[in-house]
Amino acid sequence: MKKVLTLPKKAAKKVKRLFVKEYVEVVPTGELEGFLEAPQLTENNASGTLLIAGWVISRSSPIKSLLLSVNKSTEESISYGSYRPDVAQVYADVPNSSASGFGWNISLDPKYSGYLDLRLSVLLENGEKVPCFSRRVRMNAVASRRSNLNPYTFVSGAVSKGVIAYKQGRLPLSPIVLLRYLRSYYRQMQAYQETVAYSNVIHAWQLKDPYERWIETNRLTPKIKAKMQESAARLAATGVKISVVVPIYNTDKQFLQEMIASVTTQIYPNWELCLADDASTKPHVKAILEEIQASDPRIKVVFRPENGHIVEATNSALDVATGEFIALLDHDDLLSPDALLLVAECIENYPEVDWIYTDEDKIDPSGYRFGAQMKGGVESRNGDYPQLYASSSRVSPQFGGKSRKAAKRLPRRARFGLILADRGSNER
Repeated sequence: MKKVLTLPKKAAKKVKRLFVKEYVEVVPTGELEGFLEAPQLTENNASGTLLIAGWVISRSSPIKSLLLSVNKSTEESISYGSYRPDVAQVYADVPNSSASGFGWNISLDPKYSGYLDLRLSVLLENGEKVPCFSRRVRMNAVASRRSNLNPYTFVSGAVSKGVIAYKQGRLPLSPIVLLRYLRSYYRQMQAYQETVAYSNVIHAWQLKDPYERWIETNRLTPKIKAKMQESAARLAATGVKISVVVPIYNTDKQFLQEMIASVTTQIYPNWELCLADDASTKPHVKAILEEIQASDPRIKVVFRPENGHIVEATNSALDVATGEFIALLDHDDLLSPDALLLVAECIENYPEVDWIYTDEDKIDPSGYRFGAQMKGGVESRNGDYPQLYASSSRVSPQFGGKSRKAAKRLPRRARFGLILADRGSNER
């Protein structure tokens, strides 16, 4: 007779685990590099959604699309190509590394608990499909909870935002779009009310870069521009003349045209543009400058006979400047349409001001804006530092003032370059 060996339940579970194959995650290897940032190994199923996010690059063939499979289901294509400046900084030698991010929400039963096997593969442009990530995620069901959002808080907040949007001309006319805004705001308020441990809902606005959201909220609408034009018309007769001084040398054709256009389209009209060509060797520079000089009497151009570099070129442009205030602008920078108006209004309100410094951001050739620096006030120390400033949404600093040799270059393609110095108060 054979004897049957029985084990206690706890011991049997331990023995069983010994024979269960350990799960090994797939990570990018070879020509692929990347990181799966979400989800974590354990997640709470509080909302019925799970965020899949991270980045991946290929050093060989470019990535055409990204495929996702959940629990061995049919693969589906997910969003790939979101902006990742952090990846681009590290992998500057890899093409399209700045557009290597991905993010996707998968829907779950709100009561689901258990394991999810996630598998991601890249489809390269050469037709090859390569696995890049896999992860087994344990989902814990969370008891449903009633929202503790105060209805009065939501309604009053929505009305307040609606009034501001109406005054700025940003209130959507379509009822459908308005309902979408209200729903987004409601979910946003819910997210703030809930504990981080239970907040698994990822909204579209949360995936956006904070500065992108700031740009969208503070964009110049037709209604705002109309009000600014009224202010500019009122200031045109009494406001100060601002001389925008630009040294130029072999500037890219597109950058040069965009820089000039950003000045000529200013809402504030009392300006002059003083350009000094530092003996550029590219023929398009002289052609553009001659054409633009003939188009507007406010534009003055100096053609230097020899190259003297940025300081001497700046001094040549300063020699023809007649404005009460000087603005230093680099040859590949851009001004916001409202930049000079905000400066003129600041001078109107504070006639004793000597210096005005402003905010900045940067822009790449595709038009993407980043690297915003919003500057606060600076206390004066023995009269050496400015006390007043005009905050233009997209303006960067540059130095000028008592010494004409104080010009200092900004990084290429800085969005704005503007600091004003009172030419008539050198004793200060």
